[in-house]
Amino acid sequence: LGMQDVEVEFGLWKTSRDELKAYNMTLPGGRPLTMENLENRQATNSQMYRGEVQLWNWRAGWGFIKADASVVFPPDVQEKLTKQAQEAKERAVKRGQEGSDEELLYVRRDDLAEGVRLDKGMMVMFQIYIDDKGVGATQVQAL
Repeated sequence: LGMQDVEVEFGLWKTSRDELKAYNMTLPGGRPLTMENLENRQATNSQMYRGEVQLWNWRAGWGFIKADASVVFPPDVQEKLTKQAQEAKERAVKRGQEGSDEELLYVRRDDLAEGVRLDKGMMVMFQIYIDDKGVGATQVQAL
């Protein structure tokens, strides 16, 4: 997510050299300038779901989780997850790759419970959120 064209609010102060400096920069309404707010992240509920880590890029700190086959997501979440998978497949095909119909949840290092280290094939429990990009996993815990 680029930071250009993001509306913000801030205060100004003038230094002893007559230079203007910004302080207390926030999103409109005083919302903190965090990735969660920039992506319009919304927690769906506090239910925990089970899944398996399909990919974990430890260096970059992100990966994907596939929900267990028995998992039933709320209809709005399932719809967004299906759309996310279709769009990912279309992007892969445009790049000359095969693509996949797998519905995978995005996870980043900040969404792991304290002390959790992910590896491919690891079973996990997680909560879900939706944002501008699709559906993701948060509060990820190892089983």
